[in-house]
Amino acid sequence: MKATEFILLALNEFHRSIINEVKDLTDEQMTIQVAPGASTISFLMWHMSRLEDGVFHRIATPDGSLPLWETEGWHKRFGLDVKDGGTGFTQEQLASFSPPKELLVEYTQRVADVVMDGVGRLSDEYLDRIPNP
Repeated sequence: MKATEFILLALNEFHRSIINEVKDLTDEQMTIQVAPGASTISFLMWHMSRLEDGVFHRIATPDGSLPLWETEGWHKRFGLDVKDGGTGFTQEQLASFSPPKELLVEYTQRVADVVMDGVGRLSDEYLDRIPNP
């Protein structure tokens, strides 16, 4: 099995499961904090997708293209700054993070589609290089 095939299998399962796990949840359930300062399901789903979007575009695109978060204006749709990624959010920001579930699923699916397509195009030689962190 080629490295890209393995990566695609793992990513496909990750994307499928994260979207499937939230399908029956309400917006309210997505934003429950189990303890003060705890991350909500909405925050975790967004943060994972935002991270995948950023990391993929930084290290796995030959031209180092910008993330979808910037190029497609997702930050505006979420009402956040283009530089927001969730790291360093205050307890108040975590508690107030409540985008509609449909928006989260749409962003997660868009990132998944682009990453899966991009990984499928990577050569073994490209994967052998040392990425620029």
